[in-house]
Amino acid sequence: MKLHTVACVLLLVSIFLSCGLSQDTTKAVLSVQPNPAFTGENVTFICDKEGEDEGWNLYKDGQFVSSTDQNRFVLKAEQNTYQCHSHPKTPPEDQRDSDIVTLIVSSAKPTPTMVSDRTSVLALDRISVLALDSVTLTCTVEDSTPPWGIYWYRDYKESDSEQVTVTEGSTYSPTVSESTIYSCRGGRGDPPYYTNVSNHIDINVSERPPAVLTVLPNPAFTGENVTFTCDMNEGEQDWSYTIVKDGAFYETHSGQNPYAFKMPKSRRLSGKYECTGRLTGNNQVVKKSEVTLVVSAKPTPKLESDRSSVLTTNNVTLTCKVESTASWNIYWSRDKKGSKPVTKVTKQTTYTFRPSSVSENGKYFCRGGRGDPTYFTHYSTSVNIDVSEAPVPVLSRHPDRPETFIGETLTLNCTLPESPSDWTYTWLKDKNPSTRIVNSEYILGPSENASGEYQCTGRRNHDLQYSKSSKTITVSFKDQPKATLTAEQTVIPAGGSVALSCSVEEGSGWNYSWYQCSDSTGPITASEGGQYSDSTGPISELEGGQYSTGPITVSKGGVYRCRGGRGEPVYYSQFSSALTLNTTDGPSSLHVGLIVGLVVAILLSILLLLLWRNRTSKGPCCVRSVEFQGTAAADQRTNQSGSPDDVHAPLQNDKSAAESSEVTYSQIELKNISKKREGAAEPDVTYAQVNFQNKAKANNQKGGAAEPDVYAQVNYQNKTKAKNQKESPAPHAAN
Repeated sequence: MKLHTVACVLLLVSIFLSCGLSQDTTKAVLSVQPNPAFTGENVTFICDKEGEDEGWNLYKDGQFVSSTDQNRFVLKAEQNTYQCHSHPKTPPEDQRDSDIVTLIVSSAKPTPTMVSDRTSVLALDRISVLALDSVTLTCTVEDSTPPWGIYWYRDYKESDSEQVTVTEGSTYSPTVSESTIYSCRGGRGDPPYYTNVSNHIDINVSERPPAVLTVLPNPAFTGENVTFTCDMNEGEQDWSYTIVKDGAFYETHSGQNPYAFKMPKSRRLSGKYECTGRLTGNNQVVKKSEVTLVVSAKPTPKLESDRSSVLTTNNVTLTCKVESTASWNIYWSRDKKGSKPVTKVTKQTTYTFRPSSVSENGKYFCRGGRGDPTYFTHYSTSVNIDVSEAPVPVLSRHPDRPETFIGETLTLNCTLPESPSDWTYTWLKDKNPSTRIVNSEYILGPSENASGEYQCTGRRNHDLQYSKSSKTITVSFKDQPKATLTAEQTVIPAGGSVALSCSVEEGSGWNYSWYQCSDSTGPITASEGGQYSDSTGPISELEGGQYSTGPITVSKGGVYRCRGGRGEPVYYSQFSSALTLNTTDGPSSLHVGLIVGLVVAILLSILLLLLWRNRTSKGPCCVRSVEFQGTAAADQRTNQSGSPDDVHAPLQNDKSAAESSEVTYSQIELKNISKKREGAAEPDVTYAQVNFQNKAKANNQKGGAAEPDVYAQVNYQNKTKAKNQKESPAPHAAN
């Protein structure tokens, strides 16, 4: 019973499944290609039912559009909903409807994008290639369902364009031999529906650079290794190389560019060589180059020198000339061949050195060397270099003083032991060349402040070699110094003198000029002989002219100044400050004693002469008178000439007489007295008066009696009576 029930259930399930599957397989299927589509594009509608071939009706938005005994409709794309129905002739039990399908239509026609494998960021639409290069272009359309066929164009024009090819894929790799412009567009359907044209890519094609075959060294020399290099000048691409010598096959090689190979020195190398290169993967690219190699005998350099004798610290230049000088290193040696090089190997053919001592005398050689291992030339002939010690100039200064003042002239002398006329001198101030002159003297000043350190060097004119540098002399220009005037005392005693000293604290070698002024601020004017003075005149006590090297003695009061001078022409210091000297009244006792003695002698002579004349004169016309007076003579007398230059101040007054221990005073006056009378001729009168006074110092005791004053006055008169007039003698008295 249970078994029968299970069988019934299984039968019912089987029947149900059979009915459902049969209904699914008879349902119509509508396919639309392409979808989405573009305005103007043809769209294919396919109504299909598996296993049956029957007619179909196509509905658009529920409205009948078309009917066909086939299952395919081709319509212009129009966005809407579409559905297939079985043909009405189909039995009702077999009629079926498809699902509703929506067709999407875009009104914007697509535009492809084209790029190149050689496109750079800086130039997207322009590339440069070599002739016969391959370029890969890629054309991409955004909507690629169903796929677009790609149409490639060269130098595209809307009305007349050259279609190059059509590819199912999006890439195209042409080999270019000339410059051109490429573009592309997509197309699909029948007839084709085209997209817009893509962007353009400008391909600039250049000629391939020629191959270059180089041989180094060339020319080569017997026994030297030679390197051949075949270069296609196209980067590190793979090439196949073929080497031919004198038209016969020599060698082949495949590999990256460039290709280099060496010829062993044992082989005969002279000849014509040709290299042919073929680009791997592009047999169209073939390039060739050729060169001729010359092999010569080992060379011998020629050595030259710009001078055969040289002073130390001066340059010598050697030149080594080698046949085919390219790429040679020069090896320099002294005294013997094969000796240790005197310097590092130079790549230049010249070698300049500066001998530091005479030990660098000798013979010099050179030879060339190149390659690896080094190939050497023969040694050159020798050049003899005679090295002498360079002289050292002697630098001196004139005048030779440790200090110099602004405004003073200083001469520097640069002396060399050889002939001075053969040298030109360079002067350096603070290590910097200041000037180059022929003369060995260099004058500083008087208006420049040229303080600094000085050196000199000499350059010999006939061979332009230099001496060594002299020692350094320091020149210091100081401000103009001022003189200092001093005196042992500022009061000159009567009849005495005072010593004046002038000094300049800075510097040496000073001579001194002395000046007398009317006052401390008055002008100092020039006077005869180059001295300076004002109204009081030059200093007459200074012997030897304007200068003195030490103190001088003056006996006149006044205002004095001095200044120092040295050198030729004379350089002066500033004037000293003014110094005033005063004098005391009255003569000294020594001078008075001498004067008294002289006066007494003269007085006695005059008395005798007057007595003698008195005796010989006629009548009472002459009167002799000697008077002794108890008073001193007048303070001032007027001499015969009456000149103001003979006016004297009293040499002693009462006070000074009382203070001195002993004073002797004498005064002589000679007078011509003329007495005019009416109608009478003017008589000649000679009158002499001598006053002699001797005063002793007062007693030190108060109220003590002083020694009596002794004085004498002699009056001598000689009167001549006038014509036709009465004689009238004058009375005279003597005490």
